[in-house]
Amino acid sequence: MSNSTTNPDQPNATVTGAGRGETLDIMGQAVEVKLRGRDTGGAMSMFELVAQPGDGVPSHRHTHEAELFHVIEGTVRFVSNGDETRGGPGTTVYLPIGGTHEWWVEGDQPARVLLMTLPGTFDAFFDELQTAGRNLDQVVAISQKFGITFA
Repeated sequence: MSNSTTNPDQPNATVTGAGRGETLDIMGQAVEVKLRGRDTGGAMSMFELVAQPGDGVPSHRHTHEAELFHVIEGTVRFVSNGDETRGGPGTTVYLPIGGTHEWWVEGDQPARVLLMTLPGTFDAFFDELQTAGRNLDQVVAISQKFGITFA
């Protein structure tokens, strides 16, 4: 999209078409970058995750960003500060900064989830995290660098 013809000082919209974002491999999960922080003036980052049954993230806490998940396909179980929610397509879960939470895919089908992080700093975390592969020591060290601790 281009600048508005009526007001060229207005910022451009950012559009990422279906399947058009950069795809990252985060510990075997396909993560498509929909919006980077730089695309939103630092307001948010957005990703589409495809996770296999049993995949997820164990109990952890973020000190820099809140997370907003929207389930598109599959079933995902979320635990936030001890409260469990099982969500299918159309379920939206907001996880505030500082809360302890975890999530994983239930059932025998993959899950497709939109993940939005506020502010838009999480893309830098994912960029670095993909270099760790499945090395858990590196995953923990990178996570700590970005203010994420595992419970």
